[in-house]
Formats: sequence, structure tokens, C-alpha cells
Amino acid sequence: MTITNDKEMHAIAFLEKKPLHMLALESSLPCNLTSYPHLLLLCEKRGLSTNHNTLRNTLKSLTKPTNAFDPLLREILMRIQGRSGSATSVYTLTDFGRSVMNCKGFRTPEAQDVASLAHRYIQLEVYTHAFKSDAEIEVEKVIPYENGHRNIRVDVLAAFTKDLDLPGYFEKEEYFFEAEQELLPSNAKRAVEKIRNWQDYGLPGEYPDIVIVFNVPKKKLERTISLWRMAFQTLNEEPTFQIRYILLSNLLELPLRDALREYGVHLLPEMKEQKEEREEWQLSPFVRQLRVYQPSEDTLETFEIALDDWRVARSPAQRLESFFALMRCIHQASDLRESSETFQYNLLPVESLWLLHQYLTLLENKSLYEELRMAIHWMQSRSNLGVTMLKEVSSQILWDVFLAHHGFARGGRLQVHYEIADHLDPKKTFGAKVTYHTSNITGSQLQHPSDIALEWVLNALFTYSDVLDLGRLPWKKKSKGGDV
Repeated sequence: MTITNDKEMHAIAFLEKKPLHMLALESSLPCNLTSYPHLLLLCEKRGLSTNHNTLRNTLKSLTKPTNAFDPLLREILMRIQGRSGSATSVYTLTDFGRSVMNCKGFRTPEAQDVASLAHRYIQLEVYTHAFKSDAEIEVEKVIPYENGHRNIRVDVLAAFTKDLDLPGYFEKEEYFFEAEQELLPSNAKRAVEKIRNWQDYGLPGEYPDIVIVFNVPKKKLERTISLWRMAFQTLNEEPTFQIRYILLSNLLELPLRDALREYGVHLLPEMKEQKEEREEWQLSPFVRQLRVYQPSEDTLETFEIALDDWRVARSPAQRLESFFALMRCIHQASDLRESSETFQYNLLPVESLWLLHQYLTLLENKSLYEELRMAIHWMQSRSNLGVTMLKEVSSQILWDVFLAHHGFARGGRLQVHYEIADHLDPKKTFGAKVTYHTSNITGSQLQHPSDIALEWVLNALFTYSDVLDLGRLPWKKKSKGGDV
């Protein structure tokens, strides 16, 4: 114990006479935060007799300076997303509090920013709830593998042991909890790396049970879960772990294992379909290229801004303008001008397709994606469609599925037609044609960039249906009895 000043000496003397105050400080060490429920549970587990007012007053008193020393704790307000009511008071060590605890021989965490403390708050709630459920708990558990050359770090490891009938034998059930806040497209690579690490760690017969606990505002939750699902889809092999997610608000409603059974959702429930897709990857290099592609941070940031602008648009004018901006963002991600390498060398416009696939598979677009898949599968399975019917079905898919999902109906200034190739008119080819903007140059035949962008996106739904997992090419149809 090294005391460097009088304030530390007075604080230590005070704590030696106040075991409850000392316990309050100790309770903040595992998660760098503590709370009234957490401190109450510790007192109960240790058999300390106290009352609610005493505990609350103890925590409050440690946030205030005395004549002899500075505050030892700092109060912060945190909120469980999805719950109504006021925010929760939690407490973290001040700089002075850390120095006092260091003098007492404790190893204290470093000071953290708001985002890190919000992460720690999820840990604290999971830790407290698991403790209440009589689990053995470790926070920030580091598990080495590959002879110690690599490791995984578990935010909260909760283990339940059950004695079996045979003496000396027991059954152990472990949950690896990951505390997660909002995930942005610009930081999605972190999720991919984490999932890859879990995959490499998984051992035959152990099959770790990983639970992601989200505390994310409702308006940002769908995008966050969608990005995690996309990260999971980058695995091109059978996963060596189980992975679910649960909202923090739901986790706290029931005892820990009951809550997981009641509210836990598998991150990727369509495992059968994913397995079939992996089997096709060897036959489809473009699909493989798209699934493992990682765009630049600038591209992701631009896409995120365009997506947020479209989400918050309210008036019809704003929604149309932001919709075209989003289409331009997707189209421009891959340079598709005639002077570009993508055009000159017939390269896959992978960055544009990656953004389009990400957009289509957002949770908020789930109904759109499912209906597009159903419609395009249906169209591709009908080999006897005449040109008139092909044109009508294609137009319906564009208008009654994709554009209707975005709030646009036929008959207005936005004109979208599906043209059929005509040997008498070489300018007419298969595909969607878009007209909305008019050129400022009288008599100009040049299309506006917004029209070109939307046209490309609409055509991509058919042209790249296999790559976007919206349909299969005719020769990839399954045997009799199977789906298209």
C-alpha cells in the first residue's frame, strides 16, 4: 500500500471504519460500474443485514466530497432500451476513487468514455442477472486456444453446474454473453472478425453457446441485427458455435435460462437454406466474391448517410429525393462509366451489388426481400412465358413489389417501363427504362444520373438475381420435386 497524499490517507481511514462503503467500491471493479440492485445482491449473498435506504444513501454519499477527501464515485444515468420510465443510476470510480483503491491493493480499470461505459452497463446488468440466477460468473474472461497463440474474450461467461447421479460427475452449461450496442456499416468489419474468431475457437463436441445482448434504440435495432446477420453469412462453412441474440429488456424479465428460451432468437434461423447456398458457392465465384467482399470505410459512411436521410424523410418530395440519392449511392459505388475498368474489362460491379444486397436484406426490408425472391423465383420457373407476359410480369415486380415498398405508385411523373428486345430496333434491349428527370440541354438524349442509377438498380434485380440470392439461373434448378 503506497499512500501519496493526505486525502488518500483520510479516505482509507474512513473506509476501514465503513465496510458497507468499502463493499460499494469493490462492487464497481468487475464491470467498472455498480448499481443499487447489484450492491443489494452482493449484500444478500454475503449475508450482510441492511436496508434499501441505507444502500442508496451509501452510494449517494460516495459521490459527494467531504471535508477530508474528494468523491470516490461518480453517478451516471443509463437507460434500458425498450423500457419506459426514468433512467437508472449507476456508479463508476472517480480518478480519486481509483487511486484510493489502488492504495488498498485492488487493480482498478482505466477511466472510460461514454460509449465504453454504456457497453459496461450491459455487462453489469447481465452479470447481476446471472448472479441472481445462481450462475458462476466471470467478466472479461480470456480463453486461449491454438496453444495460447490466439484467444477469445468473453464479456460475461455464465456457467451452471448440475451434479449427476454418479459421484464426482457433473454437467456444465456455459453461456458466452457479448454486450453489444449499435453497429454501424462503417464498423461492420468488427462483427465479421469476431464471428471468424468464434468459428476458429469452436472445438468438436463443445459447440459454444454465444448470446449477443443488445441494448439499442428501436429505430437502430433492425439495422444492427441485419449487419450481424450479414457478418454471420460470411462463414462459408458449417458454424462451430451456436449464436442467438436477445434484447437486454427481455433478458431481465425472467430468470436467465428461462429468458433465453423464451426470448432468444437465432441469429440466422434459415440454416438449411444457407447450407444449400454454400454448396453452390463452388459453382458460383461471383456469389463467393460478393459474400466475402469488404467495402471501404468511405463507401460505408456515404451509404449510411444516404440510408439515414431516406429513413427520416417525411414529405413526398423529401422521400423521392432521398430515394434517388440512395439509388445513386448504390450505383456510384462501382464506377460503371464506359471509361472505367469495371466496364472495359467486364468486371463484376461488386461494390454496388454488395450495397444493394445489404440494403435488400435489412430487417426493415424483410417483406420486400421475401416478396422479390418469391416473384423472381416464380418468373424464372415459367419457361413458357411469352414476351407480352414476360413484360407484364417484370413490370409488376418492379412496380407492385420494389417501388410500391418505397411508397411509389404508377401514373405519375416517374415512368418505369420494362422493354423487350426488338430485332427491328437495335436500341431496344431487355430491361427496365426509367424517366423522371429531364435534361437541361434542349434535345439532349443523355439521361440524368438519378434515372441511370435507379434503372441500374432495377435491372440488377433480374440481371444479378443469382448473386443477390433473389433467384437461380435456369440450369441451377433443382431436380424434380425441388424448389426453383
